Amino acid sequence: MQPPSCSRSFLVRELAQQAKFSGANSVLINMANPGFCKPTTLFDTAPIALRCVMWVLSLFLARTAYVGALTLLATVEAGPESYGQYLESGEVSTLSLYVITNEGAEMQKKVWAGLMEILDGVEPGVTQSI
Repeated sequence: MQPPSCSRSFLVRELAQQAKFSGANSVLINMANPGFCKPTTLFDTAPIALRCVMWVLSLFLARTAYVGALTLLATVEAGPESYGQYLESGEVSTLSLYVITNEGAEMQKKVWAGLMEILDGVEPGVTQSI
């Protein structure tokens, strides 16, 4: 069974393969992980218990929202070597071992096919251009 966080990796990797990077006029497709950032006003509507837990964890583990945003900007500015790659702290990093195995490649195709089926169910024919 796949680890739950792999689905995003599968989708981005497959999208990158389908889109085929071809140079200056191509869209750069990659995955960004800004890391755990200190709670911002986004957490204002969360239950109080969750806000307390997030606050305590953030004291020891979290980056500021500013540093998290910088990692996202570094991903946007990354060059062609980042195409279809996973970036952590603004640098190309390794994916889960499961994602890069043959079993992971098969699962990637299944996840992609499932998404295309869902999208076609919402708007018939929308996946024809992908």
